[in-house]
Amino acid sequence: MLTLKSRQQIAFSDVLKKVTCRERGENFVRAVAELCSITAMRAWIYSLGHALTGGPPDSGFLPRIAHDPALAVLAEDMEPVARVRAGITACLRDPRTMREAEEEYARLYVGPQALPAPLWESVHLDPEHLLFGEITLEVRRYYARHGLSFAGRRTEPDDHIALELEFMWRLAARSGALLENGGSGDALASFVSLCNAQRDFLETHLLRWAPQSFALQLPHAHTDLYAGLARLIVDFLPSDAVLLAQLSTSPVNAAGKPCRKDRPANPRLGQPVGRSSAKLHRRTP
Repeated sequence: MLTLKSRQQIAFSDVLKKVTCRERGENFVRAVAELCSITAMRAWIYSLGHALTGGPPDSGFLPRIAHDPALAVLAEDMEPVARVRAGITACLRDPRTMREAEEEYARLYVGPQALPAPLWESVHLDPEHLLFGEITLEVRRYYARHGLSFAGRRTEPDDHIALELEFMWRLAARSGALLENGGSGDALASFVSLCNAQRDFLETHLLRWAPQSFALQLPHAHTDLYAGLARLIVDFLPSDAVLLAQLSTSPVNAAGKPCRKDRPANPRLGQPVGRSSAKLHRRTP
């Protein structure tokens, strides 16, 4: 069974060759559909991370994750997702396991005791480890650049892991939506632009602290739910950056205007699993 990293990279490289070929026929349409499916998978993983770091587990949103077909599909190839799935199943079957997961969420992510690793970027990267400094403002400007803002920014920092993962989820979902009509020239160019923005945010922000932070959590995470989540973030973010780098250095970045032959079937693995109360909203002037 291919790991996430090898499966993504092999599939993505193959798809890029097809998308940039001169022939704009059936193979191109199929390749765009594959590219859209890969993007949907990426968006789903980011939305899963957002959902699980954005609040304690409960019987409201865990069943939505458990019943999403994407969870079973990704669990086949990704051991961390399989472990998250096992943790969700255990929580929904046994109230005691749910309580244990709730307690672990508080211990790892909230306090009041010292956290194994804080979940704000600025605590890791600010020279004085302070919140609401220049790093928080940089992240806020990234959100604003893409028409998003955090409603609670006056009282909570914008650089919490749940918000940064939600931002990546939203950009990935937007980029995937651009391809759903078959990958016209303008849509493909916009898709590439959004993928480059995701890579830039990963390299400038998330990759500089999140894998390290969750690696520090691993010895302290005892439930399948949060041990699987920590390993997923440690493994997935670097892999996703490599995948996005393939796109930025491929001929797709300078692709011409392909003509659409047929609309591909909707390749989405399932709707995003983020909580119903997503925290980033359309920015108002």
